[in-house]
Amino acid sequence: MTDRQYEPGMEPVFLQALWRTGSTYLWGKFRSRDEFRGYFEPLHEALYCKTREKLKADYDHAVQKYGHSFISHNYYDEFNIRASGGAEHFERRFTLERYAMSPQDEDPELKRYIGSLIDNAANEGQAAVMQFNRGILRAEWMKRQFGGTHIYLNRNPSDMLFSYKSHNNKSYYLPVYLSIVAQNAHNPIFAEIAEHFGVTPFDAPASLQGLGYSEERIKSRSFTATLRHFSRPARGLSEQDERDLVAFFWTMGLAEATRYADVIVDTDQVVATEGRLMPDILAKATGKEFDFSDLKVKRGETETMEISPEMKRIIRNACDYMEAHWARLKDFPLSTNTAVQLISTLQ
Repeated sequence: MTDRQYEPGMEPVFLQALWRTGSTYLWGKFRSRDEFRGYFEPLHEALYCKTREKLKADYDHAVQKYGHSFISHNYYDEFNIRASGGAEHFERRFTLERYAMSPQDEDPELKRYIGSLIDNAANEGQAAVMQFNRGILRAEWMKRQFGGTHIYLNRNPSDMLFSYKSHNNKSYYLPVYLSIVAQNAHNPIFAEIAEHFGVTPFDAPASLQGLGYSEERIKSRSFTATLRHFSRPARGLSEQDERDLVAFFWTMGLAEATRYADVIVDTDQVVATEGRLMPDILAKATGKEFDFSDLKVKRGETETMEISPEMKRIIRNACDYMEAHWARLKDFPLSTNTAVQLISTLQ
């Protein structure tokens, strides 16, 4: 367990989710309160080398592209950004490498980085609230290191994939998923799916160095080079491949959540209750009252995602390795959509 001690009301909040699940909206609710200091995607690649000006430009673009008009100011305002670019203590490997960690693993650099965010918030008299979209299989490790309140946000994979496609999924989301698989192929959780998709680790700095890039350009272009490298296999994915890839990450996120989450928020169930469920869930988890009167509820039918038999086998093997505590799901108000999808995936 963590050796950190917090004053009452100063415990950090960890929001874990995959992309396009509503996590930015939920994080924004915390950030809008004076008692919280909000850190947006602390493992985002942009925090490796971008200046505050470039991060602001990213924010201006993303607000329009992703419909984040409910976020009033730059996602990254709360980070300590060096004049030369990059968040204090952030390392390039945080984004894609060691994506799956056991609670007992040692990672002093990542521990220092996340700890610094919590400490900086505390120095301002605030509790840190961190929205992770690249931390789903490091979440139990984070709980072991830092304590706090841990919330997992779940959305059915069909709607996630539909949202990815509406934002040109083969230029970002699917290549990043493939890069995570490849860069972690040595991990038993990812070994079979890496072989299935035929992806192997890619050393972007070495590749750029071989092209004669300067050290500064290597630093600024390493993630772009990785994304470009895995965009090629992403473009070759069939529709079934896309479903299989997203289903793998969806199941892994939920499996990990059964091991650590204090609360699992199911967006399908939130929709089914027209948003009434959300304030009760968060009040129970944090002791805080939140206003969700601006929540836009879109109700509709969601089909169960069809997953190939081979991917179902790969997912079951990965879940067995993770030792998911599926029985814990009965403690959370999950939707019928989630239950049916999970049963279909694991059968």
